[in-house]
Amino acid sequence: MDFATGNVSSALAVFLALTILIHTIIHRWRNRRLIKFMAQFPGPIPLPFVGSAYIYLKQFNTTSVVRFLLQLLANAEETESHWLGGSPYIMTTNREIINAIVTNLKNIDKTKDYDSLKVISAGIFTATGNQWRKTRKIVNPGFRTNVLDSFDDNFSYHIKIFLESISRLADTGEEHDVFRACHAFTLDSFCDNMLGVRIDIQKRRLFNFSISVEESMNMFFTRAFNPLLWSDFVYSLLGKTKKLADVSRDMRLLAEDVLNKRLAMEDLQRKEDIKAGQPKYFLELLIDAIESKEISREQCIEEIIELFVAGSLTSAISIAWLIKGAAMYPNMADKMYRELIEVCGVREITQEDLSKLPYLDMIVKELLRHITLPIIARHITNDIRVNDNIVIPAGMNVMMPIFGLHHDPRFWERPNEFYPEHFSPENEAKRPKGVYLPFSSGPRNCPGNKYAVRVVKILVANMMLHFNCSSSEPTPTDIINDLDYRIALLVCPIKGWRVRFHRRRQEPEKTQVHAAA
Repeated sequence: MDFATGNVSSALAVFLALTILIHTIIHRWRNRRLIKFMAQFPGPIPLPFVGSAYIYLKQFNTTSVVRFLLQLLANAEETESHWLGGSPYIMTTNREIINAIVTNLKNIDKTKDYDSLKVISAGIFTATGNQWRKTRKIVNPGFRTNVLDSFDDNFSYHIKIFLESISRLADTGEEHDVFRACHAFTLDSFCDNMLGVRIDIQKRRLFNFSISVEESMNMFFTRAFNPLLWSDFVYSLLGKTKKLADVSRDMRLLAEDVLNKRLAMEDLQRKEDIKAGQPKYFLELLIDAIESKEISREQCIEEIIELFVAGSLTSAISIAWLIKGAAMYPNMADKMYRELIEVCGVREITQEDLSKLPYLDMIVKELLRHITLPIIARHITNDIRVNDNIVIPAGMNVMMPIFGLHHDPRFWERPNEFYPEHFSPENEAKRPKGVYLPFSSGPRNCPGNKYAVRVVKILVANMMLHFNCSSSEPTPTDIINDLDYRIALLVCPIKGWRVRFHRRRQEPEKTQVHAAA
């Protein structure tokens, strides 16, 4: 009996060994060109089935990912090879490689790592190939300058409501987390400006939409940095696929409601808007595409949801960070305020004024250097010749840690500090191109980047005219290591965006500030 059992065990062991061997041989043969390419670069030793994913096993959540990433980059070569499961990757902070990829017109596909976002929405952010090209062509006119310039009245309306909410917070004399108010503003502005529907989330305090958007992103990035959750089967088995769909339900209901309201409008009203010279906004372009059968009604809803997430959440995080920055860096805030008074006096600031505020522009650019999505990734579908020595073969996946590029001491005088002077005209002129990519670059850059920057600037500028801020948190000297972070599309502080608001006792005249300067 023992002899027979031993034979069976031996046979099973031999069978298992042969299975692994055959799997390895087939895998290496099918990927021989990729393996040859990856051999140029160092990297962790891959193990059967899991590849080099084991180095991520200690990274079970998003709360320490920024430090984990920086530690990984500090100990890594400029370009490394990684096998994640059975998929080949290189991870690179090489400026030449990154720019060759993001500017390539043929290689527009993102990696399969983005696929879990499709549970939330399957729009332009996750689309590939011809579907992406078609959708991008449809929506691009909605972000033209003449369209953005038409938003002043909408901005003015929603900014006044935001300032009223800040005034109530100032009355308490206590610290408050400002994020939810910022997100309600960006959702309101987005619905009004891009969708042509006024929801009044701020007035009605419909914060469930904000919570839904934020929680869905928390779930996505928790999965992205936890190898134990990468399997669709495991993720579904744990009930997380259903939970993510449930969390996203409020966004879908809102998107459907907005679309129904617009479709219910009389055709005559839409024609009158066109006759009056009104530019077509984002949703109107999508409705035209539905009528011409370029996209389906369901695809339109997916695009609305995606813009809810990408458009409102990133802008809200940026605004909350800028307000927190004004509280933690009072000298910077004072300089920003003086510029506002010198240029605009105490009147409401409009979009036309934004181009006259260079210091505010420097601050926003420096903010985005620190908080941009840490990693972007592409799946290479056509060979890319980077230079005479490097040709990236089709089938390769490339991780590009933009966060590492944005904190590379070769390109930034004070990489770990909040230093707006990085973007002075002199410093920008001497810095090589392609080292600052807050909205990516090339064909898959963010289509709404100009809108996002305008939203951030116009709200913060108007708020700073009426309030200054303080914080109980000490001013960080090393913004990377003195604060703790999590990832929710952008880099966010674990402690939140808690600030205390103070009404300005005296709004100095333009001439007084100019003389003081």
